[in-house]
Amino acid sequence: MINLYSLMLTWIISICLLILPSGCTVTYKAVVNYENSKDLLIGTIDNNTYQGSASFQFRSISTSLTCEGIAERPYYIPSAWTIKGQRGRGFGKCSDGRDLKFEYETDEYGAYGRGKDSLGNFFYFISGLNDEEVTDCINKLRSGMSEEQAKNYIGDTRLKKFLKN
Repeated sequence: MINLYSLMLTWIISICLLILPSGCTVTYKAVVNYENSKDLLIGTIDNNTYQGSASFQFRSISTSLTCEGIAERPYYIPSAWTIKGQRGRGFGKCSDGRDLKFEYETDEYGAYGRGKDSLGNFFYFISGLNDEEVTDCINKLRSGMSEEQAKNYIGDTRLKKFLKN
């Protein structure tokens, strides 16, 4: 009986060790808004929940610009029981050669943050949106809003606290 128990336990542990490292990837839709520009980028953030990092791919809705990169593991984790409030950094590169650096914070829906590219342009992003929210966000940000109005709009959809920091 002990040998059977030992064999089953070894088998279960072996399967868990094979499955666990593969992790789980969750894909979020996102919108990026550049200050002083009417250009918006849309794309996805693929969050690897096992590794604690993410990759992203964005494309402009009006030019051929594309950007991709990674978000590193959070440097601040307020609780082991939730992803809400985690903070981290990331970087990327765009097809026109510019480099991106940004900071993010997570909430129960996805992540939001701000950054700066190597040309000195500031940008804001929000993720965890569904198709309707992406369309709404694009329409409102492209409707002739001033930069302050655009920041306030994005702030109303979860960036406000982050922008104050």
